[in-house]
Amino acid sequence: MDLGTNGEMVYSDQNHYIVTSAACGPAFEGGHMKCGIGAVAGAVDKVWFDQRLKYHTLQDQQAVGVCGNGYISWLATLLKKGVLQKSGYMEHDSYLCGDIVLTKKDIREFQLSKSAITAALDCLLQYKEVDRVYLSGGFSKSIDIEDCIRLGLFSRTWKDKSSISGNIALRGICQYALLQDRKKIEEIQGKSNTISLMENSLFFEYFVDNMYFIERE
Repeated sequence: MDLGTNGEMVYSDQNHYIVTSAACGPAFEGGHMKCGIGAVAGAVDKVWFDQRLKYHTLQDQQAVGVCGNGYISWLATLLKKGVLQKSGYMEHDSYLCGDIVLTKKDIREFQLSKSAITAALDCLLQYKEVDRVYLSGGFSKSIDIEDCIRLGLFSRTWKDKSSISGNIALRGICQYALLQDRKKIEEIQGKSNTISLMENSLFFEYFVDNMYFIERE
């Protein structure tokens, strides 16, 4: 199974593909967050606790905001310390440095995005066996699988099955542009089925069930 930065998901059993997509900007791209930015120099991409909250930024530059990986890491750290509850409740905003802050509204935005991702995964997989998980896109370069598991984004059974694939969507487009193998593209299209989440009644049920920060089995 492949999971991309923008929430694209593909399940393959070698004979056919099942595809869907869920909005996940707040979780993986820092969208809709008070201090959210893309994966640029100075973006906080890792947070941990050592007497106090500490952080790392991309290219070791002065912190200018928080990217998707940074929010995943920050929330997972606060959850581990008991500052953030599984329900998403946090008594006070969390400050990292200067004006860089994690607000209660940020947490709710993240929860909505996280819930959309996990609900989409549940609709896509429907108890299917997952042998390998390929994480693609920019966020996957430095993502911490354990943080994702702690927040309930991924199943713990995926920990040893996950691998980083890089930007395979762009790689595929470039490959097609070079080879112009229209027959291969049409073959893949013929083997693909798309799940429309807006028309899937289970999606809304799963969406509500996955709001909390609870590890998935």
